[in-house]
Amino acid sequence: MVCINQGHQIDLTGQVTGDSQGTRLMSGVGGQAEFIRGANISSGGKSFIVMPSTFKTADGDTLTSIVSELESGTGVLTPRSDVHYVITEFGVAYLHGLSMRQRAMALINIAHPEFRSELLHAAKHRHLVYPNQILPAAAPPPPASFVTKHDLPDRRRVMMRPIRPDDEPFIREMFYSFSEQTVYLRFHHAVKALPHNQLQVFCNVDFQNEVALVGVAGPVEALQVVAIGRYFLQKNGKEADMAFVVRDDFQRQGLGSILCERLIDIGTSRGVQTFSADVLMENSGMLKIFKRSNMDVHTSNEDGVVHVTMQVPALEPEKV
Repeated sequence: MVCINQGHQIDLTGQVTGDSQGTRLMSGVGGQAEFIRGANISSGGKSFIVMPSTFKTADGDTLTSIVSELESGTGVLTPRSDVHYVITEFGVAYLHGLSMRQRAMALINIAHPEFRSELLHAAKHRHLVYPNQILPAAAPPPPASFVTKHDLPDRRRVMMRPIRPDDEPFIREMFYSFSEQTVYLRFHHAVKALPHNQLQVFCNVDFQNEVALVGVAGPVEALQVVAIGRYFLQKNGKEADMAFVVRDDFQRQGLGSILCERLIDIGTSRGVQTFSADVLMENSGMLKIFKRSNMDVHTSNEDGVVHVTMQVPALEPEKV
């Protein structure tokens, strides 16, 4: 059973309103809660709360549908414990089973950009998020073409999609699953921890000067990030630095090649002509990925680090 219900407002913990705002009644109670619970407990069922990110009052004022806390007197139509998916025109937030911090960040990420700053400030005031939490990028969401699905040789399926601020706990979990060898090959030295102040910068991407993709596996209620890739544009807009890593138990399944190809495709479509990366000599797997790319690859070696440069092949002139 799948049900789609409209909400009027939702607070940062996931409480949904639909029949009142403050003490003003807007409709009858209806059967939203019953349908949502029915869908949630049915085999393969899903429940969705959909709402525009803003709405206009009778006076013509624009207000946010995602609020820090509900107005006094507002009735909660669907409690936070029953809410699974919330959708606005800025994305999807899956809330079931998340902590209050994760819920707040997921909802701020799909709020209208004009209201994200005040929502984050209110979330800090309520101690729902870290005091040093940075604001999610206000840039337009990445195009749908950034999302792709891939079946691996061992029959597992991985979805590649843009990184999001609420991916932070999943990326932290992936990092602590790495072997010492994987950490060394990725960072070129021993890294023991990835604290919040580093991870939040890692997860907040504008998709203009930087593009970051994650590979996710498993059902949404047990999401796992199993791969990360990104490139950073140089000032000239024609060159970019690339890096990616794959979780140990998903290596040797072609995920590295998929990430490399996706980043190159996105970059070249935006005018990038040269990609570069620094790879340890013993990281033969990544060097093979670069050499197998459909790019003009050049390498130079210094102190055990291979500098790889990949250029878009020059187009041959058309024959008359």
